[in-house]
Amino acid sequence: MRMEKRDVTPPTRPDPAPRRGEVVGAEREHLRGGFGRLVRRERLAAGLLQADLAELVVTDRTAISRLEAGRVRPTTTMCARLARALRARHGERAVLALDVELQQAAGESLRGFTDRTRRRRDRLEAWTLAAARSSGGDPYTDHLLNLLEQQRD
Repeated sequence: MRMEKRDVTPPTRPDPAPRRGEVVGAEREHLRGGFGRLVRRERLAAGLLQADLAELVVTDRTAISRLEAGRVRPTTTMCARLARALRARHGERAVLALDVELQQAAGESLRGFTDRTRRRRDRLEAWTLAAARSSGGDPYTDHLLNLLEQQRD
């Protein structure tokens, strides 16, 4: 008995759907060129490796790598954690400024947060703003406060 040869190529599967927060196409290029470049520039200016920054932000090195490469959408919480880790030694005003800059660099790709995170974020913002106001109102602080209020609306 003679057997015929059959084609045993595995069936092709459609490309898997992107994971939550994963970015593809033009949005990825936008994030890499804006947000990712900013995070990398600030990290290198602080003299940190990705692993060092990840430890300060309480995440893993691959998360920092994905953010710098524009492969995932950053959250508002991650922006705040990155700003605090990268600019803590420069004072609250510098932390707040970098947080706003990171959120603006992310643009429309910035992911919102849950109610639980929103409450925590609101407490952090209230504390930061109170500290900024108690150090004396200057035009720079007022500008940052206005930007934050616009983002809330």
